Formats: sequence, structure tokens, C-alpha cells
Amino acid sequence: FEEKGRLTYVKPTPQKELTSLLNGFPPVVGIDVKDDVAAIESTAPQLGIGTVYLNRFVELETLMAMCGWLHHSRSRFAVSYIVLGTPLNRLSSTVDQRWWRPFDTMPDALRALLLFDVKWLHMISRLLVICLREEVIP
Repeated sequence: FEEKGRLTYVKPTPQKELTSLLNGFPPVVGIDVKDDVAAIESTAPQLGIGTVYLNRFVELETLMAMCGWLHHSRSRFAVSYIVLGTPLNRLSSTVDQRWWRPFDTMPDALRALLLFDVKWLHMISRLLVICLREEVIP
């Protein structure tokens, strides 16, 4: 905000609805997500969202080990090949720096890739949880 020719910083007020939504999310699942969770928790208050606790997360590598799969490579390609039995398009992560764009302004191909990135983690984590459940409660 500008006040008499000077710029002043006004701290944003926390958005209770958004804070409640983020705090109600299920555990974050992925590869090397611990740092991502910490970054979101530390950035949210600066954006006026409020205090966010996403301290619940599951690393796919841990979930894989609990289900009997342990592999030295944690790449998306290797995880997809091991768990789903099919190779993942290696080029899918080359657009990671473009996710900042609003979804409705993205090209159709980029939108499809974004949806696949989300679906890929969902498919693998769901399959691993089903395998774990079948082992624990046959």
C-alpha cells in the first residue's frame, strides 16, 4: 500500500477457511516430500493463509519397503516400473517449472500432464496400501 509517497507493508490477515482446508488434508504421499511439507508450512503464514500443519506425510519409499519392495532407486520411473509394472514417460517431469500458471490458462497438453502427475501418485500409493492391507489383514 502507498501512503504519502511511501510504501508500507501490511501484514495479511489469516484466511480461516483456507487454513482449515489445508489443515484438513489427508497425509501427503510422494517421493522426498518431507522438504516440500516443511516449505509449505513455513511459507503459508507469510502468504496470509495462517498456520498450516502438514506434518503428516508418507514417503513412497517407506510404503514400498513396508509392502516388501525395496529398491535403491527412488526415481519416478523406477517406482512406476516396480509397482505398476509399466514404464513411466521419463519426459513428464520436464515441465515442473511451469506449474505456477493458472490451470485454465495452461495448454491442454500441460493440463493433461498435470492431472497425470497427481493420478500417478494416487495409483501407486493406493496399490501399495492395498498390498499392505492384504498382508496385515489377509
